[in-house]
Amino acid sequence: MSAPSADEPVTNGPHGTPSCGESKETPSHATDTTGQESEADAVNYIKTDLGEMNIIESMCPKCEKNGTTRLMITTIPHFKQIIVSSFECANCGERNNEVTFGGTFGPKKVRYELEVKSKKDMDRQVVKSEFATIQIPELELEIPAESQKGSLNTVEGILEQTKEGLEFQQPLRRVQHPELYEKIQTFCEKLESYRGGEIPFTLILDDPAGNSYIEGRYEYYHPRRTRS
Repeated sequence: MSAPSADEPVTNGPHGTPSCGESKETPSHATDTTGQESEADAVNYIKTDLGEMNIIESMCPKCEKNGTTRLMITTIPHFKQIIVSSFECANCGERNNEVTFGGTFGPKKVRYELEVKSKKDMDRQVVKSEFATIQIPELELEIPAESQKGSLNTVEGILEQTKEGLEFQQPLRRVQHPELYEKIQTFCEKLESYRGGEIPFTLILDDPAGNSYIEGRYEYYHPRRTRS
């Protein structure tokens, strides 16, 4: 199966593209057999074209007030089309980003191994599906598939996102679990030292769904990829 084309609809809901709430946008072309607008279609059908951004109102999962979701289909060079969604709530500050592939799977599972040796490598784009696992052996770090949604990020962004996730509960750990706080604080400092690109490390991206990708810099070198 292939990635969604520019002419295919983007849907909200548990079986469609990611959304942080139910869309309140009502397209004028959603009708039933009698020519009347179908309420279900009006809620769940949003037409989008390649490169066009749709902005819809959706409920915030944190404060349950209205926020804004932005949806766009974009093409990653040498890879495929992906659906990028970004949510922001002006009420509580909640923000998240997610990447999906229209429910499709790649023909084979993929595994990338990128040797990060410079700032150029830190700037490489990484497409991670919701089924992919990320490993950095030098840090003894593994990010399980179930801990993160699909995302479009850079190598540096992955380190930053991991650090922010670990730091989120640090004030509470400092009071309740001082020893654990110190261990995580030391690890976060180590993560920060790797962000400059001066310390070599290996980033492994393993995806049984075949929908993940690490950008290649062909004038430099391409990450090793295996399919099975």
